[in-house]
Amino acid sequence: MRISIFTLLLALLVGALNAQTIVSTTPENKNVVLEEFTGIHCGYCPDGHRLANLYAAAHPEDVFIINIHQGSYANPSGNEPDFRTEWGNAIAGQSGLTGYPAGTVNRHLFAGMSQGSGTAMSRGNFDNAGDIILAEASYLNIACEATADFSVSPAQLIVHVEAYYTGSDAPSSNMLNVAVVQDSILGPQAGMSANPDYVVGDQYLHMHALRELMTGQWGEEITETAQGSFIDRTYSWEIPGDINGVAIDPNQLRVITFMAETTQEIISGNECDVVIVPPTTEDDCELTGISNIPEIACDWGVISPSISVLNRAGNPINSMEIEYMVNGGATHTYNWTGDITFFQSGQVDLPEISFFLEEENTLEITVVAVNGNDDTFPDDNMKSAIIYNATNVNILALQLKTDNYGSETTWKIKNENGDVLHSGGPYTDASVLVVDMEEFIMPESGCYTFEIYDSYGDGIDAGYGVGFYKLYNDGVLFAQGGEFGSEEVTPYSYGTVDVEAIIAKETMRVYPNPSNGLITIENGQGATLEIYNISGQLVKKMETISAFQTIDLTEVGNGTFLLKAQVNQTVTTQVLVIQP
Repeated sequence: MRISIFTLLLALLVGALNAQTIVSTTPENKNVVLEEFTGIHCGYCPDGHRLANLYAAAHPEDVFIINIHQGSYANPSGNEPDFRTEWGNAIAGQSGLTGYPAGTVNRHLFAGMSQGSGTAMSRGNFDNAGDIILAEASYLNIACEATADFSVSPAQLIVHVEAYYTGSDAPSSNMLNVAVVQDSILGPQAGMSANPDYVVGDQYLHMHALRELMTGQWGEEITETAQGSFIDRTYSWEIPGDINGVAIDPNQLRVITFMAETTQEIISGNECDVVIVPPTTEDDCELTGISNIPEIACDWGVISPSISVLNRAGNPINSMEIEYMVNGGATHTYNWTGDITFFQSGQVDLPEISFFLEEENTLEITVVAVNGNDDTFPDDNMKSAIIYNATNVNILALQLKTDNYGSETTWKIKNENGDVLHSGGPYTDASVLVVDMEEFIMPESGCYTFEIYDSYGDGIDAGYGVGFYKLYNDGVLFAQGGEFGSEEVTPYSYGTVDVEAIIAKETMRVYPNPSNGLITIENGQGATLEIYNISGQLVKKMETISAFQTIDLTEVGNGTFLLKAQVNQTVTTQVLVIQP
């Protein structure tokens, strides 16, 4: 029989199209897939994370971790993030786990290492079990590549998986699984001090968090398992903005693929990074958050807010025009320059803004231009935040009940210079009322803070209603808490600290007040003088005034102003009225 050149070329082309491109055909040993069961309220879980991460770091191309948040320790409370997925409970359910942290290594049952009768083991056995798996031959190799395509709407995660059967001892069918995990998610975590490399301020870096199983709960069945079989699959997932309120950042995504026998016994796995294809839009940012502002302020309002900006466009963001104001007052404009690439976040620190402190103060920030152009989608360019005036306290009283770990609890009362005036703890390890309405009188007018700490990092309540603290002003409750992680700070003021009263030190006099524009300052020697209008704008500044000085303020016009004088670290303020 004759075969035409065309038929031969076509056969060669078809063969080339079906040939493996990313998976090795050389026999290899198994890789480890460590599924770790965890939760934000699990105090010992960070130590499990630490041990798992150390083991993976020692075998960077052979050990892959999937952190599964599930069970009661993963239940969020209040505003806590919810890292759970629809897949976690079923995976944990077949493991036979009896305590946390726990994990399975390739869903294999290791004699003498199980917590109970199933595949789950405690964290101290992760490395021992892993070493056994890494020494075993695998009858298949598996590999993947992934792309997050934002040039289409909605954005898609495309994952290409290849598997090649190098051995002849595979069962008649396997289950191909594709898991999407996310790294570097900031959030709370009990016991975070056990894994200090993953602590950022009072937050914890959650790594390897399971976000999606693209092949469903137990994977796609593969029936071509004979030696020499080549499996080629492509899957897609519509990338959501968030899962259970936790934002999906494509820069933090990785894909872990593995082949299992039924729902257990993972043979081997592999992982791949996600390559991002940016959108075709040119100038589009999202203002994602405001930071560096107090929730409660005391005395004259002076803030230097920061914003987080996410680039949602194909072009880098190199400049932004930003406007911000407090309580509808004067608009402050800041022109920022820098470089934020696609789906990267940048922090912008805004210059200081001053304002008269009211009972409730609204800060509004808007990005009005990106790269000198109007934003393509401006609806997400504005955010606001509220700053409350601190409670004015005459007599402070504290009531404190510890949790069962009172030795972790301490507290301090500080003045505005950071000096500790009163303190307490640590206490005994029992859930008892250790302070009952103890009263404290502040030595002078000013701003103070009550600060409570938990050395373990899970507060004194941890969602179980065990411990609490309560602060009273003349017997009236004004602040309370217990679920606060490592620490919680409550500001308050003592004495007449408000914009309608003179709060300057008695040694400095300003008169006449009201004034026609000419004022005299006595005993202000060496002070730097700043005068703000009611919108918070600096209208006049003088350096190093004399002990007795007359100042002409007619140029600033009529109205209500705040005079702020500073000598070294001491600041005095006074409301000043200028009228015809």
